[in-house]
Amino acid sequence: MVKNIVVLSFTRMGDLVQSAPLLRSFRCSYPDACLTMIVLKQFAETARMLPMVDQVIEFDVDRFVSALDERGARRHAHDEIQCLLACGSLREIDLLINLSHTKQSATLCSLLNPRQCIGMYRDHEGCVRVNNEWIHYLLSIMEDRSLNPFNLVEIYNRLHRSECHPNRLELKLPPAALEDSDQLLCDYGIDPAGKIIALQPGASHPSRCWPPERFAELARRLAESGLQVIILGDENEKQLADHICRLSGEKAQSIAGQTTVSTLAACLSKCRLLISNDTGTAHIAAAVNTPVLALFLGPASAKDTAPYGSDHIILEADLPCAPCDYKKLCANPACKSMIDVDTVFKFARGILGASETFTHLPDGVKASRTFVGSKGSFKLNRLSRGVAQENGNLVFYREFWNRLLKAGEEREGDFTKPILRGVQVLNRLFTEANQAVKELESLLREASSAQDKSAILELQTKWQNDLRAQLNAYPEIVPFVRFLLVKCVLSRTNSLKNYAADLTDVLEYFGRGLEMMDASADEIAADASLMEEHSLV
Repeated sequence: MVKNIVVLSFTRMGDLVQSAPLLRSFRCSYPDACLTMIVLKQFAETARMLPMVDQVIEFDVDRFVSALDERGARRHAHDEIQCLLACGSLREIDLLINLSHTKQSATLCSLLNPRQCIGMYRDHEGCVRVNNEWIHYLLSIMEDRSLNPFNLVEIYNRLHRSECHPNRLELKLPPAALEDSDQLLCDYGIDPAGKIIALQPGASHPSRCWPPERFAELARRLAESGLQVIILGDENEKQLADHICRLSGEKAQSIAGQTTVSTLAACLSKCRLLISNDTGTAHIAAAVNTPVLALFLGPASAKDTAPYGSDHIILEADLPCAPCDYKKLCANPACKSMIDVDTVFKFARGILGASETFTHLPDGVKASRTFVGSKGSFKLNRLSRGVAQENGNLVFYREFWNRLLKAGEEREGDFTKPILRGVQVLNRLFTEANQAVKELESLLREASSAQDKSAILELQTKWQNDLRAQLNAYPEIVPFVRFLLVKCVLSRTNSLKNYAADLTDVLEYFGRGLEMMDASADEIAADASLMEEHSLV
């Protein structure tokens, strides 16, 4: 019987809010269990607003990590854990879910000694383990999400399947926060019961931000149409918000730096609309049932992090380079000039129920409406020409991962198999890997010299390096290759027996994935010259 559930989440504010449907799913499965969250101190207030959470514990992860890293200081790490364990609900943990993806969090999970763990943990030999394939998948897309077909909430939801399928984010608003938000708005001359529009001009990085001059012009036009406009932001964004207010001719009021997370959420609950860059604020707005008009620029990818829920509007630059690589600084961010003030203003008016419609988008702009199905699946429905054609590889990979990792999601059509260049190369590599692992297994049955062991271990390194080489050769198969490589990297090398067992598991997914990719005769011919070039024929 599951009595105590603990969720470890050393993530950002937006990620915490996006974990709500997963937590609701656990609550549905175990209605009588105590659900505890362990979070970073700066995000404890956010966690306390999650209505399905019974208890929130703040943890000084920096102090814990530094204690782990310093020689002779492990006793201090142990002391940190003992303080944590003083909480009664952590003494006997039936189920622990680790939503952090670091080796340090894996160490903490093991020290908490749960009966069952989902996510990263360390086994009794100290090896980092991952016991949920969707965590392997999440790790595999950290560096490249271009062919990731899932919203982050969808990935979280796949960590646990229950009879309920939450289709929105949710936060509970403390009564004191509602009172404080009313007073704050009144202090700035804003009627809390009036028509309020909120603007969030900041973001985690300048590359994701719509120009402040455009936010200012938008604020002016909204105010002149009879709406009350407030500018949001944290203390670090106060200067930006004040600048926009001045540029707007004082048509907007800035409350940036004046809110806690709970009063921010309460203010948003009183707004008719939030217009925002890709931010945690957008997820909070969605969680308090406020419509969001989100601008996704630079490296921000709407399919990955758009606010989860139905009927939010997403505007993006329709450029071949969008979204750009978040690891590189764009020298010419054309996307920021594509979305003009008039486009945003007309969409805002449409969301607010104005009679005007906007069916013709300017060149270089695409608009989508979010939709969450009855089973929790997330979609971006294009508005420019009804529902536009989706990227064929994204459609393929959505079904591919659901089948390979057994998500249990109902299919909404036939399983399309586009021509994926590189599949024939993977077939050759699978044969090579299969033979290498068989030789590794033979070491467990027969006495072998140190030289033989070394040669066979080198075979494992070779096929994994050959697999890694495909990351730069065939973009269409990169997601599958990265997934396999993550599993290889997390293989236990502390013993031949463990290493062979883990690589056998990799080969099982390798083989099943290849069967679904189903290379065609045309693709085989197209790959022939490249296979020779990569010394794989």
